[in-house]
Amino acid sequence: MDTDDSKSGEEATIKVITKTFEDEQELTLNKINYGNKSTMRNFYSRPSPPDLQYEERGTFTMNHFDGQSVYTWNIDGKSEHEILNTLQEMTMACIAYKALCLDPRDQVVGIIQGFQGQLKYWWDNFLSEEEHQTILNYQRTQMRIECSNLSLLPPPS
Repeated sequence: MDTDDSKSGEEATIKVITKTFEDEQELTLNKINYGNKSTMRNFYSRPSPPDLQYEERGTFTMNHFDGQSVYTWNIDGKSEHEILNTLQEMTMACIAYKALCLDPRDQVVGIIQGFQGQLKYWWDNFLSEEEHQTILNYQRTQMRIECSNLSLLPPPS
């Protein structure tokens, strides 16, 4: 009698377990809705280099240059457009240095100190010492061009 009770108890347990895993509803396929919450107009939520559009540049770049810091410059793995953006940022940093009345050589040194990756390799290994000095001692000159009686620059004072 003890074995009959244990067998019926096991059968009852098996029935409960079987009933637990039985589905009463038909199997259906649930579609995944990713819900594009991005404000971007591109297909992917994060833009790839070909997706970067010129008119959207301001939404991706939010750099501020105070002219008192050394900024890092790296062009490794960037597309041509991204390299041009980096060059534009270098120009903005130079303007910030110039606004603090740094002389041109200090401006150049401030930019060069931030070189990383390919730029640093180019500066350290590709250019000769003479080319370094030419870049560091560059002086901007203005030329006065006259065409008949028209002058493109005002006469020197």
